[in-house]
Amino acid sequence: MNQDRMNEAPSNTEAPVKDAVPVAAEEGPVKPTGWLKWFWIAVAVLSAVYVVIPEPTDAFPIVGWLDEGTAVLLLTYALERLGIRIPFLSRMLGRKKQKKD
Repeated sequence: MNQDRMNEAPSNTEAPVKDAVPVAAEEGPVKPTGWLKWFWIAVAVLSAVYVVIPEPTDAFPIVGWLDEGTAVLLLTYALERLGIRIPFLSRMLGRKKQKKD
């Protein structure tokens, strides 16, 4: 009996195969809304102001580079969270461009 089932052609009563549905993590980062959006805007503005205004630590090369580098990292992360992408930085950091369908 099992041999007969193997030799038979597949019937049309089988359920059709459905396409996979992407999970939320594969769709890309979700843009913040409400207070979270204002938080990232404030972080971006404050870190940009910190980078532009000179402070006494800039007289010492290593210390000045570390604090300004941290401020630039915060700035780029805040901009990324807000959905603002800088193509040059994306290429330098090796991030792939996301496709929009």
